[in-house]
This record gives sequence, C-alpha cells and structure tokens, in this order.
Amino acid sequence: RIAAYVQWADGHLENAIRLYREAATIHAAHGNVAGQATALLRIGRIHHYSGELAASDAVHREAIALYTAIGDTYLAYTTLAELAAIHQLLGDTDGAAQILNDCW
Repeated sequence: RIAAYVQWADGHLENAIRLYREAATIHAAHGNVAGQATALLRIGRIHHYSGELAASDAVHREAIALYTAIGDTYLAYTTLAELAAIHQLLGDTDGAAQILNDCW
C-alpha cells in the first residue's frame, strides 16, 4: 500500500489505482476484509479527487459493504459520510441526505 500511496502523491493515479486493486485482491485472498475495504476506499478517494464521481460512488459502496460485513461501524459510517459528499457534488442532495440519514 505504501507504493500505491507514493504513486497517488506523485500524481500517477492510474498506477495508484492498479496497486490498490492488487492490494485489495491480496487482502481478499488472505481473508483480510478490513485491508480489502481500506484499499477499495483509497481507490474511491482517488476517483473522488479526480472528479470521477460515479466510479467513486461504486467503490465507496463496495468498501461500505465490507466494513459493514465485519461490523466496523466507525469506518462504515465515515465512508458513508464521504459517499454523501460525493452525492452532493453530483447534485443529488436528496440522495446525500438519505445517505447521511442511514448513518444514524
């Protein structure tokens, strides 16, 4: 994951996404659901910061499902909050409000 972060920080977003995808796959193969979810969340953030909001939405939802599956409510809710921000940027204020309501 460090290599992926460095690629992201250096602006090599496609490489960072590829490395985070590889990390997610490795974590999944070893049953590390938290690691898989975190790698996916970072992919979602890269898409978000790149303006690829639909892609970010999809990956955030994957991470939320994984965090929820392992009972990590803190990271599930913080990721939901990020998802709400994405929907707000998409102009979907009703969807953003519903997502935030789901946090409660």
